[in-house]
Amino acid sequence: MSLGRGTDYPFRVVGHPDFPLKTFSFIAKVNSANKSPLYMNKTCYGLDFRNLSTDELKQMTQINLKWMMNVYSTMNKGSGFFTDYFDKLAGVDMRNQITSGQSEEQIRQSWVNGIEQFIKKRKKYLLYEDFR
Repeated sequence: MSLGRGTDYPFRVVGHPDFPLKTFSFIAKVNSANKSPLYMNKTCYGLDFRNLSTDELKQMTQINLKWMMNVYSTMNKGSGFFTDYFDKLAGVDMRNQITSGQSEEQIRQSWVNGIEQFIKKRKKYLLYEDFR
């Protein structure tokens, strides 16, 4: 999926030439920030997140997995939807969790132990009182 690199609104849109819903489109082109955007000069169809207000974004207290899970199921490409780089960025085995049909709640639950370990480990490095 293109994340809008090569447009005036990178990371605020997501799309692919084969995305079946044609309600929104953009074309990525070379610009000063990206010399070779994914799907350069091709029409990508997808989702436009520019209409989300700053207030709506501030109210989000966690990553929105539903957006990715919906795009994954809409594309209907199975495990071919993900790249190895996705695994690196996710840091967990989210690809298999999604492709096997786990729910958003099941995926979040699988993170609990790791998050708790991280919170304990980071405690000794905090300069100020924890906000949690």
